[in-house]
Amino acid sequence: MDRSKRAKVVDGDMNAAIVYLEGKAAADPMSMARYNLTEEGMLGNMFWADGPSRVDFQHFGDVVAFDSTYKKNKYNRPLVIFLGSNNHKQTTIFGFGLVLDETISSYKWMLENLLEVMCGKLPSVVVTDGDESMIAAVREVLPRATHRLCAWHLQKNVTSNSNEQMFRDVFAKWLYADMEVEEFECEWAQVAEQYGLLNKYWALQLYEKRKMWANAYLRRKFCAGFHTMSRCEGINSHLKKFLSSRHTILELVQNLELLVREYQNNELVAQFSSIYGVPVMTTRLDPIEQFAASVYTKVIFMQVKKEIESISIVNFVSKRRVSTTMVYTIEEYGFPGQNVVALYDPKRGRLVCRCGFWEKEGFPCRHMFFVMKHEHIKRIPESLILRRWRKDVKTVNEYTEKTGLEDERGFLLRHGALHAASQWMLFVGSKNDDLYKKCMSGIRQICYDLEARSGNDTMDRSSNAAGAVRDPTVVSLHFDMHADQGKRLEEEDHCRSEQDGGANDTWDHVIGTAQSQTRNMRGVGNTVDWNIEVIDLWLGNLPFDCSSCSDFSIHRTCFVADIVFGNFLIFYFMALFFVVGVGNIAVVTRSLLKLMPGIEQLHPS
Repeated sequence: MDRSKRAKVVDGDMNAAIVYLEGKAAADPMSMARYNLTEEGMLGNMFWADGPSRVDFQHFGDVVAFDSTYKKNKYNRPLVIFLGSNNHKQTTIFGFGLVLDETISSYKWMLENLLEVMCGKLPSVVVTDGDESMIAAVREVLPRATHRLCAWHLQKNVTSNSNEQMFRDVFAKWLYADMEVEEFECEWAQVAEQYGLLNKYWALQLYEKRKMWANAYLRRKFCAGFHTMSRCEGINSHLKKFLSSRHTILELVQNLELLVREYQNNELVAQFSSIYGVPVMTTRLDPIEQFAASVYTKVIFMQVKKEIESISIVNFVSKRRVSTTMVYTIEEYGFPGQNVVALYDPKRGRLVCRCGFWEKEGFPCRHMFFVMKHEHIKRIPESLILRRWRKDVKTVNEYTEKTGLEDERGFLLRHGALHAASQWMLFVGSKNDDLYKKCMSGIRQICYDLEARSGNDTMDRSSNAAGAVRDPTVVSLHFDMHADQGKRLEEEDHCRSEQDGGANDTWDHVIGTAQSQTRNMRGVGNTVDWNIEVIDLWLGNLPFDCSSCSDFSIHRTCFVADIVFGNFLIFYFMALFFVVGVGNIAVVTRSLLKLMPGIEQLHPS
């Protein structure tokens, strides 16, 4: 379309993006989007997330980081990315948002809709870069969550305000060193007087936020490895491959979908490596090491293994019994007199160490493994195995017996369990044409059986999307990046309401179909024509010669054959099978187990 024709398409971008999201919701029953409008009928704020991202939030949403980035669309709207860390310690994306502006109201709307889409699951830790609007929004929407500020941004702020190298070294110690609160407060008072910080505004502000950055206050808080915003910065840097300042909202949504697929594929590769890889046992504590290898993902097992190997530097000091509890006093080589106390109750199978390592990292410390060796324990106690680090965190088995999960979160968890159970089938079934046909035939039969059992009930596909949405106006980016953010908070537009996130709607517009028990179930006849030879339609129109493709973000159809087959199987499979089967998970699981041997026979490797 040339420039003159584009000029005639008034407000077509945002409506096209909404239609695309509605199409996504029809293909992916778990996909959802929410947005509101300004008084002029333009897009205000928007949040969207696909099905796998919503499922991941249920498992890994205990720690959430979010940040905004600029120049990723032609309207200069800030793009907000919500992310976390999965069981392989990889970055996982929970969702995206476009905000009207960087005010408290916009970020508050974004957080409230994040919680709505994620079925009300509350994160325990939120990590941001220290933006004042973000801090205020988190304080209002997530008052019980621990808000942690990015250590890298804080060090950069200190470096720009202080020329004293000694103070910068001490500040780095406060950020990372393991120290008590009293020790930190005493050191701050001494350093503040020594360097004259009591009369400096930036230092006073820093001290007021000390509970958000000082390790003395955060050292026993589980943050899943988040100390800085490096993951957000990494994604922002990676976005350059997919987005540019010339992209429309539609192109932004489409290209961000490719970004999410890339991260989800990384997780799939790591999961297969964890399940089918065989680690080498080297610690001589074979029962404990083998059990750890069977439970934890590969990357977590390697960290656990280091703790097991570190038993060699732990020295026994004393042991005494208090009621049914064994009290161990131990010390580490090179630190005589610095005793660590560990408690073990053999009747309850409970093991606690006062070093605080387990609370911070989520897996046992060297002191705990020393006690296990001393007590001849061959398995890590279940109370010490944090579920988010397990390789089977999305397993089906946990949900086959839990029929009481009738709310939407239960729907999401069952959906995630089904998705995890079918991953190997999708991977093997996409290897070649024969495997694909075998897999597709089995999926069709399973879907027929499930439809017969469910009475052809499908999810409510209605939405309250707006009839027409005007495109946003281009935002000017000519402002001082180092200006006082507190001043910006006071200059919020008076016409924007704190309640609706800077927009005039009395309700949010919702795009999505997966509202389990929280939305009405309607009996709708199946309209899927299983006799369509979809494989011929796809293979006949795909350019597999990508040697001349230089921009992956633009040439979205340039995929290799395996990826095409795999992605198509996923959408074909999810559209009906997951929606119908999510309430009959035991039947689905048995059907999958019957289908897999036939596919694997065709695929000897």
